[in-house]
Amino acid sequence: MPTIAQMHQQVDRIWHESFHTTLAATLLGHLRQHARMGVSAAVETALVADVRASQQTCRQATVGRRPTSAFHRAGT
Repeated sequence: MPTIAQMHQQVDRIWHESFHTTLAATLLGHLRQHARMGVSAAVETALVADVRASQQTCRQATVGRRPTSAFHRAGT
């Protein structure tokens, strides 16, 4: 009985020798594009949530404090 690695090699060989290689390449390209879009959306969502949490923290920290000038910014 062949090992899993041997079976994987056989499947790859058959796949690459078939007439569907252009179709496979096209599908693989689409899958990669959709994966990138999904990762991008997840990262953007996480960044937006982080910015909102940071803004909320800044708002809570300034409650009850005297107003600052327009030139006073965080970190100065």
